[in-house]
Amino acid sequence: MKKRHLGLVLVVGLSFLLCAGASADIYVNGRTGNRDNDGRSEDDALLTIQAGLDRTSSGAVCHIAGEYGGMPIVYSRETNEEDFPIFMKAGVILRGEGNQKPIIESSESTSVFFVRNIEQPTTIEGFKIIGDFG
Repeated sequence: MKKRHLGLVLVVGLSFLLCAGASADIYVNGRTGNRDNDGRSEDDALLTIQAGLDRTSSGAVCHIAGEYGGMPIVYSRETNEEDFPIFMKAGVILRGEGNQKPIIESSESTSVFFVRNIEQPTTIEGFKIIGDFG
């Protein structure tokens, strides 16, 4: 009898942990972030917006740092190896944060964001976007 209860507790506990982690917010910083980080805190931020979106689940916020040392952070191929287009994910809030808006700069003649077949509420807010868009 004890074995059945223990198994049920393990299954329920594991399910809770998986569900709780499914909507965890993710942090990105184009200056101090790193591709090897997990993005679960500002101190362990990822380097690129795409890496942040890849790890963000529906219902969560992908926080994009807007400044470092009082200067705006530019997200581009040249500054932090950002690839374009950035593939948006359904149900995610992509939020630029800080006193200065993060700058997304594309020097390529391509779209900055690729948004397709998104049926859940999805938000992109708080950015300055500049570049040559053809």
